[in-house]
Amino acid sequence: MNIGKNIKTLRKLHGITQIELAKKLKTEQRTISEWEINKRIPTIENLVEIATVFQESLDRLVMQELELTVQNKDSKTMKEKS
Repeated sequence: MNIGKNIKTLRKLHGITQIELAKKLKTEQRTISEWEINKRIPTIENLVEIATVFQESLDRLVMQELELTVQNKDSKTMKEKS
């Protein structure tokens, strides 16, 4: 389980910066950074908000390892890591 990597993958897939995500979650950019490098773990409330922002299930955010794939320079997709 790598919540930080999944947050970063979803953020990049949606094309937003740590600062933009921090604003949506009413937190600081440093907090997003610390989550993404697994220095800190988001609270359950934060995880619910993150899942809502990215329109993902909480289960998928927390339990699955997501991977960003680039089909071409303008197209990004996400898949579950096998």
